[in-house]
Amino acid sequence: MATTPVYALPYPELTDPPNGAALGQGLAEATEAQLQRVDADLSRASIVLAETWYGVGVAYVVKSNTANSRADIDANLTVTFTAPSSGAVWVELEGMAATTGVTAATGVFGTYWCLKDNNGGGLVPESAIPVLPTTNTEATRLRYSTMVTGLTPGQSYTYVWQHFRGAGATGTAWFYIGGGIKALMRVRRAV
Repeated sequence: MATTPVYALPYPELTDPPNGAALGQGLAEATEAQLQRVDADLSRASIVLAETWYGVGVAYVVKSNTANSRADIDANLTVTFTAPSSGAVWVELEGMAATTGVTAATGVFGTYWCLKDNNGGGLVPESAIPVLPTTNTEATRLRYSTMVTGLTPGQSYTYVWQHFRGAGATGTAWFYIGGGIKALMRVRRAV
């Protein structure tokens, strides 16, 4: 009995005696072994643990932050998930934001997004990221993602979406939701 070069699936050669039952069993067992490998790969792959879509069926709202400190954008922009066995997740945020009247020193952005650990942990490490420059911008759809590590497997976490102006900046960080403008928070398992 010969086998395929990549997956070692058996097939009969011309010199093999005819035996459909043995061929069927050999092919089924070899296929099952490969499917188990694929299943294991998929179970380690990045899958969605939780997500929040907000803004559908709600009135249009503009949220602003004129402070250099973090502020929750909206009480509904939270996502709760259970940490996977890897203790690591990817968090994705997608929403519409703008910056107006912001001035700051070189290297300081106008609008930042970040995550707050609602379980009393404060700012999620490595989650603050600049999303808009200091110059005035029109409302822009933005996407952000960050990997969070060091989570306790099996523990529940609730993250809150926040925004703020850069250190020493003046002006306003804006966020738009509702009236057909949706915001997304998604947590994926990280391998």
